[in-house]
Amino acid sequence: IVNIGTPHMGSAKAFRTLLEGYPRLHDFIDGWLEAERRQQRFAPEHLANDVRTFDSIYELLPSTGTTFTQAGVAFPAVDRDFWKTRYVQRVDAAVLTHDKLRKTDQTEVFTIYSSLNQTETHYEVDSKDQIVAVLEKGRGDGTVTAVSAQGWTRPACRQPLTAAASHSLLPRHAETRSLLMDMLSS
Repeated sequence: IVNIGTPHMGSAKAFRTLLEGYPRLHDFIDGWLEAERRQQRFAPEHLANDVRTFDSIYELLPSTGTTFTQAGVAFPAVDRDFWKTRYVQRVDAAVLTHDKLRKTDQTEVFTIYSSLNQTETHYEVDSKDQIVAVLEKGRGDGTVTAVSAQGWTRPACRQPLTAAASHSLLPRHAETRSLLMDMLSS
Protein backbone atom coordinates (compact mmCIF):
# COMPACT_ATOMS: atom_id res chain seq x y z
CA ILE A 1 0.00 0.00 0.00
CA VAL A 2 1.34 3.44 -0.93
CA ASN A 3 -0.29 6.51 0.59
CA ILE A 4 0.23 9.98 -0.83
CA GLY A 5 -0.32 12.75 1.73
CA THR A 6 -2.77 10.60 3.69
CA PRO A 7 -3.70 12.10 7.09
CA HIS A 8 -3.17 8.91 9.13
CA MET A 9 -3.44 10.88 12.34
CA GLY A 10 -6.02 13.41 11.12
CA SER A 11 -5.86 17.01 9.99
CA ALA A 12 -6.55 20.12 12.02
CA LYS A 13 -8.31 21.51 8.95
CA ALA A 14 -11.07 18.93 9.44
CA PHE A 15 -11.74 20.57 12.83
CA ARG A 16 -11.81 23.96 11.13
CA THR A 17 -14.17 22.63 8.45
CA LEU A 18 -16.62 21.36 11.07
CA LEU A 19 -16.64 24.68 12.92
CA GLU A 20 -16.75 26.99 9.91
CA GLY A 21 -19.11 24.81 7.94
CA TYR A 22 -17.39 24.43 4.62
CA PRO A 23 -14.30 22.55 3.56
CA ARG A 24 -10.83 23.91 4.11
CA LEU A 25 -9.19 20.77 2.82
CA HIS A 26 -8.37 21.53 -0.80
CA ASP A 27 -7.01 24.80 -2.22
CA PHE A 28 -9.04 24.68 -5.44
CA ILE A 29 -12.35 23.84 -3.75
CA ASP A 30 -11.74 26.40 -0.99
CA GLY A 31 -11.16 29.16 -3.56
CA TRP A 32 -14.15 28.17 -5.65
CA LEU A 33 -16.51 28.07 -2.64
CA GLU A 34 -15.25 31.45 -1.41
CA ALA A 35 -15.84 33.00 -4.85
CA GLU A 36 -19.34 31.50 -5.00
CA ARG A 37 -20.09 32.80 -1.49
CA ARG A 38 -18.92 36.32 -2.40
CA GLN A 39 -21.18 36.34 -5.44
CA GLN A 40 -24.05 35.14 -3.24
CA ARG A 41 -24.52 31.96 -5.27
CA PHE A 42 -23.63 29.78 -2.32
CA ALA A 43 -24.95 29.71 1.22
CA PRO A 44 -22.33 28.19 3.55
CA GLU A 45 -24.92 27.15 6.12
CA HIS A 46 -26.47 24.65 3.68
CA LEU A 47 -23.15 22.98 2.99
CA ALA A 48 -22.28 23.17 6.70
CA ASN A 49 -25.33 21.11 7.60
CA ASP A 50 -24.48 18.52 4.94
CA VAL A 51 -20.78 18.29 5.83
CA ARG A 52 -21.62 17.59 9.46
CA THR A 53 -23.53 14.45 8.41
CA PHE A 54 -20.45 12.79 6.85
CA ASP A 55 -18.67 10.31 9.12
CA SER A 56 -15.50 10.85 7.10
CA ILE A 57 -15.04 14.47 8.25
CA TYR A 58 -15.02 13.28 11.88
CA GLU A 59 -12.57 10.50 10.96
CA LEU A 60 -10.25 13.23 9.69
CA LEU A 61 -10.14 14.91 13.12
CA PRO A 62 -6.79 14.52 14.85
CA SER A 63 -7.33 11.96 17.60
CA THR A 64 -4.16 12.83 19.52
CA GLY A 65 -2.49 16.05 20.57
CA THR A 66 -3.93 19.52 21.05
CA THR A 67 -5.97 21.07 18.27
CA PHE A 68 -7.66 24.04 19.93
CA THR A 69 -7.54 26.35 22.92
CA GLN A 70 -10.63 27.87 24.49
CA ALA A 71 -10.48 30.28 27.43
CA GLY A 72 -6.81 29.40 27.89
CA VAL A 73 -7.39 25.65 28.14
CA ALA A 74 -6.00 23.29 25.47
CA PHE A 75 -8.12 20.44 24.08
CA PRO A 76 -7.82 17.66 21.49
CA ALA A 77 -10.14 17.89 18.47
CA VAL A 78 -12.04 14.82 19.70
CA ASP A 79 -12.91 16.27 23.12
CA ARG A 80 -16.40 14.86 23.84
CA ASP A 81 -17.48 17.84 25.95
CA PHE A 82 -16.80 20.30 23.15
CA TRP A 83 -19.07 18.72 20.54
CA LYS A 84 -22.78 19.22 20.71
CA THR A 85 -24.66 16.11 21.79
CA ARG A 86 -25.66 15.12 18.26
CA TYR A 87 -22.03 14.98 17.10
CA VAL A 88 -20.54 13.04 20.04
CA GLN A 89 -21.50 9.67 18.55
CA ARG A 90 -19.66 10.52 15.32
CA VAL A 91 -16.60 11.76 17.23
CA ASP A 92 -16.54 8.57 19.32
CA ALA A 93 -16.77 6.43 16.17
CA ALA A 94 -13.88 8.40 14.67
CA VAL A 95 -11.71 7.74 17.73
CA LEU A 96 -12.44 4.00 17.39
CA THR A 97 -11.47 4.14 13.71
CA HIS A 98 -8.16 5.80 14.61
CA ASP A 99 -7.52 3.16 17.28
CA LYS A 100 -8.12 0.37 14.75
CA LEU A 101 -5.77 1.98 12.24
CA ARG A 102 -3.09 2.41 14.88
CA LYS A 103 -3.25 -1.33 15.64
CA THR A 104 -3.01 -2.54 12.04
CA ASP A 105 0.17 -4.04 10.64
CA GLN A 106 2.03 -1.18 8.96
CA THR A 107 4.90 -3.33 7.68
CA GLU A 108 4.00 -2.90 4.02
CA VAL A 109 2.51 0.59 4.18
CA PHE A 110 4.53 3.30 2.44
CA THR A 111 3.88 7.03 2.49
CA ILE A 112 4.91 9.89 0.23
CA TYR A 113 4.37 13.34 1.73
CA SER A 114 5.48 16.95 1.74
CA SER A 115 6.92 18.60 4.82
CA LEU A 116 7.97 21.97 3.42
CA ASN A 117 4.73 24.00 3.64
CA GLN A 118 3.23 25.68 6.68
CA THR A 119 0.24 23.65 7.90
CA GLU A 120 -2.31 24.71 10.52
CA THR A 121 -2.15 22.62 13.70
CA HIS A 122 -3.72 24.64 16.55
CA TYR A 123 -6.54 27.20 16.78
CA GLU A 124 -7.94 29.66 19.31
CA VAL A 125 -11.70 29.14 19.63
CA ASP A 126 -14.01 31.70 21.25
CA SER A 127 -16.98 31.05 23.54
CA LYS A 128 -19.26 30.80 20.49
CA ASP A 129 -17.11 27.95 19.09
CA GLN A 130 -15.72 30.12 16.29
CA ILE A 131 -12.06 30.06 15.27
CA VAL A 132 -10.57 33.47 15.98
CA ALA A 133 -6.89 32.74 15.33
CA VAL A 134 -4.42 30.16 14.07
CA LEU A 135 -2.08 29.68 17.03
CA GLU A 136 0.42 27.23 15.57
CA LYS A 137 1.57 25.87 12.26
CA GLY A 138 3.79 22.91 11.59
CA ARG A 139 5.55 21.33 8.66
CA GLY A 140 3.40 19.58 6.09
CA ASP A 141 1.66 20.13 2.76
CA GLY A 142 -0.71 22.91 3.83
CA THR A 143 -3.46 20.46 4.79
CA VAL A 144 -1.77 17.41 6.33
CA THR A 145 1.19 17.71 8.69
CA ALA A 146 4.24 15.56 8.06
CA VAL A 147 3.68 13.85 11.42
CA SER A 148 0.14 12.86 10.42
CA ALA A 149 1.24 11.70 6.96
CA GLN A 150 3.94 9.53 8.54
CA GLY A 151 1.37 8.12 10.92
CA TRP A 152 2.32 4.73 12.24
CA THR A 153 4.40 3.74 9.22
CA ARG A 154 7.92 2.43 9.68
CA PRO A 155 10.64 5.07 9.17
CA ALA A 156 12.09 3.07 6.25
CA CYS A 157 8.71 3.34 4.48
CA ARG A 158 8.51 7.15 4.61
CA GLN A 159 9.41 9.23 1.57
CA PRO A 160 9.29 13.02 2.03
CA LEU A 161 9.45 15.17 -1.08
CA THR A 162 12.54 17.37 -1.38
CA ALA A 163 10.52 20.14 -3.11
CA ALA A 164 7.51 21.84 -1.54
CA ALA A 165 4.14 20.64 -2.79
CA SER A 166 0.65 21.52 -1.64
CA HIS A 167 -1.74 18.74 -0.69
CA SER A 168 -3.81 19.08 -3.85
CA LEU A 169 -0.71 18.86 -6.07
CA LEU A 170 0.91 15.83 -4.41
CA PRO A 171 -0.56 13.18 -6.77
CA ARG A 172 0.55 15.12 -9.87
CA HIS A 173 3.94 16.24 -8.55
CA ALA A 174 6.87 14.95 -10.66
CA GLU A 175 8.82 13.87 -7.58
CA THR A 176 5.80 11.90 -6.30
CA ARG A 177 5.62 10.01 -9.58
CA SER A 178 9.37 9.34 -9.50
CA LEU A 179 9.26 8.05 -5.89
CA LEU A 180 6.24 5.91 -6.69
CA MET A 181 7.96 4.35 -9.70
CA ASP A 182 11.06 3.65 -7.57
CA MET A 183 8.91 1.95 -4.92
CA LEU A 184 7.07 -0.17 -7.47
CA SER A 185 10.23 -1.27 -9.23
CA SER A 186 12.02 -2.43 -6.07
